[in-house]
Amino acid sequence: MSLLGVFADYYNNFRYANYYPGQPEKNLRQLFIGFLKRLNGKFNFDEPCAAVQFEEFKRFYINELGKLAVHYYSLIHEKARELNTYTYEIDSFSRAARVFWSVQRRTLYEQMILEQNATKELLLYIYKKNRGTGVFRLLDEMEALDFDDGSVNEYLEDLCAGKVNDLLIDYVDDSHEDIEDIAKRKERKELLSLIGNSSVMFDLDEEDENEE
Repeated sequence: MSLLGVFADYYNNFRYANYYPGQPEKNLRQLFIGFLKRLNGKFNFDEPCAAVQFEEFKRFYINELGKLAVHYYSLIHEKARELNTYTYEIDSFSRAARVFWSVQRRTLYEQMILEQNATKELLLYIYKKNRGTGVFRLLDEMEALDFDDGSVNEYLEDLCAGKVNDLLIDYVDDSHEDIEDIAKRKERKELLSLIGNSSVMFDLDEEDENEE
């Protein structure tokens, strides 16, 4: 009930806060902090190590959110079946499906960590494997942008959470605009469009390669 109260307060008073310049963020922060302090008043959010301690509360919050979501989805599912409608159906590959169905086997926090680890394992594989086939050949032949090493882990943090850092977007956009040769800029964007495109086949038979 306390968590629902936080959602209601956020919806009524803070949901448009990001659209107003100069809107104080501390009120929104206090809303969430107040919720956590009601659960454990001993937690000191002003300590330097608060970010480390916060992980425990983050886990609790995410798991409670998962249980809440599944509870209401179950009610919709049961009522829809009773009325012989299909309003409970969701895309099997959607984020909603991962929330509603994964908690049948694990907590939402465990599911979140699993997804992040899956992303990290894939990044590690791409980094460690230097092969001359498939998409690796394309990655090996393309020249990389000169990113700030100090910002890479911050970019990865967002990437593993399913987000793209705004600073990363701005840097890439500016870097592309800095390519004065229009043909080279176009070629780079075309090559980038091949990465992550499951309809593109990189590995061809020798016969096919000769034909190409």
